[in-house]
Amino acid sequence: MYAASGVGLAAPQVGVRKRVIVVDVGENPIALVNPTIATTEGEQVGLEGCLSVPDLVGEVRRAEWVVVNGCNLQGQPITVEGEGGPAGPRIAARGRSSGRRPIRRSPHRPHAPVERERVECSGRERGRPHLTREQQSDMATDFDRFVDELQQQIIEQARAVYSDKVVEAFYHPRNLGRMPEPDACGVVHGWCGDTMEIYLRLNGERIEQASFMTDGCGPTVACGSKLTTMVCGMSLEEAGGTRPEDLLDALGGLPEESVHCAELAVNTLLEAIASRSQVEGQ
Repeated sequence: MYAASGVGLAAPQVGVRKRVIVVDVGENPIALVNPTIATTEGEQVGLEGCLSVPDLVGEVRRAEWVVVNGCNLQGQPITVEGEGGPAGPRIAARGRSSGRRPIRRSPHRPHAPVERERVECSGRERGRPHLTREQQSDMATDFDRFVDELQQQIIEQARAVYSDKVVEAFYHPRNLGRMPEPDACGVVHGWCGDTMEIYLRLNGERIEQASFMTDGCGPTVACGSKLTTMVCGMSLEEAGGTRPEDLLDALGGLPEESVHCAELAVNTLLEAIASRSQVEGQ
């Protein structure tokens, strides 16, 4: 989240199917378990991106003011109010954590008998309780511990299902990103809903550089990373002979339900090679 200059992250975005969000608008990071939107008010339009889909930014309508109920890391009920900029991230994170679109209800401000914390994008502490340095330090320690435990849980769950090669390629993908002015490119929309893009830079008939972009799951990212690494240095003819089985062997295998990710990556490579042939034929 911090590496991408993000302000919010939901657990499902990092492979954990739990209703947990983390938000940091430049003050103290806030973690909410089982977040629920209680109230929204007003409307604003601003540019937003998503950590799950890098480089995709667009105008989104969000509430100007939002109240979210949930629990903190100690299991205590807490209500967080967001105004201005923070309102958008909170709604976006809540919608993703539940798998449903954000809910907008009629403006209403109920009094909840729980701890209430108000957060504003401007940083002004209007109506916000003062935190001592010791409290801030304790909160930061709890947050760091929560992130460490969450990351460890993600890795352990991944290693129980996937090979070490797949896990490494997913968490540290190579050649990820769109290539400016490629010599060949292919885009394929898989039946699973994932999209793969592969870009090639050529030196004659040999692949000098390859990169990929995808909005898919972890295995899809791993397949894109491994495949683009494999074909670098190959001729177009050699790369065109690559089979999904070759990619699966290089990754140490995939579960049956993820084999289609290798097929998607290879089909996209073939599409990129075909686009080169079409250009030459014109």
